[in-house]
Amino acid sequence: AYDVNWNKSFPSTWNKTITFRTTTSLTSDIVLNSADETISFVATAADCGVVSSSRLYFKPSSNLQIESGTYSFGGDIVVAGTLSVSGAMLKNAQRYIQVGSGGNGTVTIGPGGVYENFGNLGSLMVAHTSGHSGTLNVAGGTVSISGWLTMCYNASSVSAAVNVTDGGVLAVKRLVLGNAGTSGGVVTLDGGTLRAYADESPFVDAHDSLRVYAGANGATFDSNGKTITIAESIEDKSGEAGVVRFTGGGTITLSGTPSYTGGTTNVAGTVLSLTTAAKSAIVAHPVVVEIPAAGAVDGTVVFEVTDGGTFSQSEVDAMVVTGTDASRYALVLAYGGTKVVISDTLAGEYVWNDGASAASWKTAGKWSKNNVAGNWYDSTAAVFANAGDAVTVDADVTAASVTFRADATVGGAATLKVPVVDVAS
Repeated sequence: AYDVNWNKSFPSTWNKTITFRTTTSLTSDIVLNSADETISFVATAADCGVVSSSRLYFKPSSNLQIESGTYSFGGDIVVAGTLSVSGAMLKNAQRYIQVGSGGNGTVTIGPGGVYENFGNLGSLMVAHTSGHSGTLNVAGGTVSISGWLTMCYNASSVSAAVNVTDGGVLAVKRLVLGNAGTSGGVVTLDGGTLRAYADESPFVDAHDSLRVYAGANGATFDSNGKTITIAESIEDKSGEAGVVRFTGGGTITLSGTPSYTGGTTNVAGTVLSLTTAAKSAIVAHPVVVEIPAAGAVDGTVVFEVTDGGTFSQSEVDAMVVTGTDASRYALVLAYGGTKVVISDTLAGEYVWNDGASAASWKTAGKWSKNNVAGNWYDSTAAVFANAGDAVTVDADVTAASVTFRADATVGGAATLKVPVVDVAS
């Protein structure tokens, strides 16, 4: 091992481990010249390593393994060989990381490895220059950037691959295919998570030469509390059919029509917003609503159709609730069939409604036929105030409570399940 505190390029044909026992400050590039050999960076403590105002630059076929410590670069990280980070932190504060720039490049962020770039120019380019390919593997580590991940940045780039596996997390503002390149771009989630860094539409761009695959170990899309749109279709990886999981507590819109067949899991608190075509594709395979450890709020929307389509009762009946205290929750067809909401059955807030708007049936004198039909959800109290009217109820609806006038009569096929039923004087 070598104790270093220098400012120069590494010589070629040098296959060594370099140990950092303090933080080394540099003002010029670190250049890797060691073609087909490997240099390893290790540190005696997590806060030891490099702080550089310049670049980390790979000559073609050079290799660097960062095994421990923290390494921060003010300039670009340009990879034309292989860069592996496990158990260490790699940052560049303002500029880019270019994978496949000046030569084919591969970056792997392994277990315990973190790459961060939250600068105002922060972005990640996979397959950056003409005639070259780039691969990003997030294999148990975490990559977080405040900007875009662009695949095939150059029109003559060969191909770009992004693989998120083994519990890895890739957090970006937007994922795009800049150009078709020679072979396009492929994103594979196989036991990994694609997480939103910000509200963005589209969060995953649509492109004829971009493919988004779910592997056998499943794919997770995490809204991270944001509102995002996935415009590209999500497909099965060839010969595999993993579950696609949506989580994060925000809103995820699928504007493309998915073709994956491994089933869908939506974590309660996340709204999955669908076109009619996307809804039909999803309900053709198992659909699960997962209750998180904190439980679910009664009346929370989990699915919605936004282009005039609706869910059928049979489609909702086929959905399964799992997770924390799953037995206390049910799924209810609501808002005229355009949404599926969670009902906390211990709260018992099933009531009647008319499938239109609240004002049309809760206000005295506003009923046209005095019938409650269709499913609709309302979290406020429902008051049937028309004196002497016979109200026919044939559908389950949700509200905080329901009040009937003493001289009103109620009939219909539905079962009244409300915690508070008042009879007004």
